[in-house]
Amino acid sequence: MLVAATVPHNSRRCCIEGSRWRNLLENQILNTGWKSELDGELKPRIHITEAHKEGIVLHKALELPLPPIIPFKDCSNRWWQGEVTDICTVCGVRPQGWGMSNKEQKCEARSRNICHVCLERRGRRAKAWSEDLHKKDSEKISSRNTIWIDEVADENGRLALVIGQFNLNDWLNGDMIKTLFAVCNPPNFKSKEPSFARIQRVWKTTYQFWQEVLTDMPDAKLPKVKNRLIIKPSNLTQFKLQRYGNYDLVLGMTKLSVLHDNGNLITTDNLRYTAKQLGAKSEEYASDETATEFVRSRLLNQQVPIEDSTGYGSPSKLQGKLNISNVMFDVTEYSRVISILAEPRTFMALVPAENSLDVIKTIQTKYDREMGKVRNRLPLHLGVVYFNRRIPLRAALDAGQKMLNYNSPTGKQLWHVQSIYTGQLPIEKAELASGTKQFDETITLKLTQGDGVISWHVPKKMGDGITEDVWYPYVFLKTNDDDNKVATERQRAIKSHRPGTTEPCWLVHAGDLKEGDQIYFKPSTFDFEYLDSNARRFEIYYNEDSLRPRGNRPFYLEDLDRFEKLWKILKTLETSQRHQVIYSIEATREMWYGQNEQQSSIDAVFKQFVTDTLTNAAWTKDKKWQNLSNQERQQLIEAGVRGELADLAELYMEILKER
Repeated sequence: MLVAATVPHNSRRCCIEGSRWRNLLENQILNTGWKSELDGELKPRIHITEAHKEGIVLHKALELPLPPIIPFKDCSNRWWQGEVTDICTVCGVRPQGWGMSNKEQKCEARSRNICHVCLERRGRRAKAWSEDLHKKDSEKISSRNTIWIDEVADENGRLALVIGQFNLNDWLNGDMIKTLFAVCNPPNFKSKEPSFARIQRVWKTTYQFWQEVLTDMPDAKLPKVKNRLIIKPSNLTQFKLQRYGNYDLVLGMTKLSVLHDNGNLITTDNLRYTAKQLGAKSEEYASDETATEFVRSRLLNQQVPIEDSTGYGSPSKLQGKLNISNVMFDVTEYSRVISILAEPRTFMALVPAENSLDVIKTIQTKYDREMGKVRNRLPLHLGVVYFNRRIPLRAALDAGQKMLNYNSPTGKQLWHVQSIYTGQLPIEKAELASGTKQFDETITLKLTQGDGVISWHVPKKMGDGITEDVWYPYVFLKTNDDDNKVATERQRAIKSHRPGTTEPCWLVHAGDLKEGDQIYFKPSTFDFEYLDSNARRFEIYYNEDSLRPRGNRPFYLEDLDRFEKLWKILKTLETSQRHQVIYSIEATREMWYGQNEQQSSIDAVFKQFVTDTLTNAAWTKDKKWQNLSNQERQQLIEAGVRGELADLAELYMEILKER
């Protein structure tokens, strides 16, 4: 944990004041229970920033690398005194089994490869969940999201870790605040001056953005479900099961996770997945209700082995066989979302893999709607880490953290304005105007850079739908020694320079741009990776150009709309034909170019090969190649040349299991 503070700017003894602040904070931290409640396992790092009269230097503390997890030294010495064992796989600081003198309890924790402190915390969380489960709806429960990873997994047993990150660096240091205007009455311009209050408003706005994403997600794309069973074995008392302990029921070739609570076993799995593994027909696990009934019928009046899961990498311990005499439905509704992090810059949440793209689209729409006027200066990076329910969560979180290392490239921000349209939103983007009047009139800019194309829908009005916004939607315009021409031809323009550089340019209102202009634009991006093994996470890294060596990732966020359209076209091909087309293209690319795959994107011969391969595919009668529009055919060809069709196949066919 990092704690940052500033000392008064007018202090003549900054060093002395800084030391006093440090001592005061350290004492406050110790007095609030860091050593008692956390048992000393996490020692915060305190950073004293330089003095600043406006207090806008806290961004420097946020730019520091995350400190390693280090416990208080005296606590660490106490834990390991006389201990010869492995480290706890959960906290990563205490010995396995530490925390109890009772030999039996110590062995129980060691059998799970954790310390007893972490074992008790796990039990307390399960207890709190169980108590919340038994509350009535009339008690106004704030949320009933699940805490079980297996319940979040989809019918294929896969989860998605959705990550999001705002690049706030230039906002927190105050540079971007100057691109907002307090007065814009040509020729009188007055930009807003950076202040702690304005920077704090940016911080609060992005924090509220992620909080609302969590609130809206269950209602929009992840509705609440009823998908649990309460199992009542007749011989449960003969087993010494830990209350609030997790166990597995062995059902043939699959296992059903359950929680022991006061003589009952409550399922903590997605029963659609369980039903599918038990051989149910597609219509029998198509809904939560039918899947729950199928699993119930397979459990009722059966003898089922019960195992105690001892942790990742260790064999489970057989407890015996349960005689299941009664199985009841649990009508409690819950959402398949687990929030991990929702801070101003960073977001992490677990959702079912099958709903991941819907969640991403929801975030994208919210971003375009609320940040549309400044999205050229406030890029958003979204990513998804897909993994199987049995992959350790720590591996998925590590992969997500690696995706958060992405930084917007500084050398590739110059985009060309290909076209400008002022009027209503296009039909496919009409949802942006939902709940707001600022899109009653919109400036639509089509920007290009190489093969990249971005459509930016800039709201032209304020919230009332009447007042024209002359304060926020500005862009950095690159000039070619024609400052006089810019000053005379642009109604709302002011000489400026880009944050972090001394390069002169003009800050111009989006409504005063012209076709052929070159503007500095920070694009939003999207990335994904499938962890088919723990080691796959090490393939997630970005080079000096903010690109991954593997394929075309990350993509522009706007590419998601294009990918969705291309996939709908590809789905008209038989599954075997899709595999054959993509295999032919990628095998030929590797054979012709080897490691120099980038050369294939500019080779006319390879482009012709891709065209012929797609043309000669076995298209259905309803969707022949010749019946596709010229734009659709061209997009498919270009996607094949760049290797994006292979990415589509991996995402939709291999990961999401769509057919």
